[in-house]
Amino acid sequence: MTYDGVLIASHDVCLKASTNAALFDETWNEKKKDVLTLSSDRLWLDDYPIPEMTYEECRMVKRRQRYDYRSNVMDDFFMIPSVQEVVDQMKFLTSNYNTRSHINATVPGLYIEIKEPAWYISSYGIDMTQALFDFLEKNGLETIEKSTKNGIPIIVQSFSEDALV
Repeated sequence: MTYDGVLIASHDVCLKASTNAALFDETWNEKKKDVLTLSSDRLWLDDYPIPEMTYEECRMVKRRQRYDYRSNVMDDFFMIPSVQEVVDQMKFLTSNYNTRSHINATVPGLYIEIKEPAWYISSYGIDMTQALFDFLEKNGLETIEKSTKNGIPIIVQSFSEDALV
């Protein structure tokens, strides 16, 4: 979640590993954390935590492939979307394309991971689990029945058991 409360679709809690955020080092220097230890004992060095960044700042960076052994042909093409943009796109696809009419068609869905919920609470006072539930409820996707009825099956996972109870 960004500083201004927008849920974004990002695998990491920091920007540098999977974006071109290093291009903004001079501009964002005051937001950079030298060492960031998460509740999972992961370390982030010299990086920008997403809760320190506004949504508009997160939209300025472009996605990059983090691993050298994977293709980087799509680097710098895509911005970080908000979770609302992802859900809106899913709603558009399900309402404009009848995927169920095709033989063996797979209905697209969302696989959401709640990352580092204890760290968000202890460092920023943000309850990511509640924020995600409120978001899903606002979009009519908070239960298996509702999400399936609305055409967007959802799986929510977390390595933190407390986030799922």
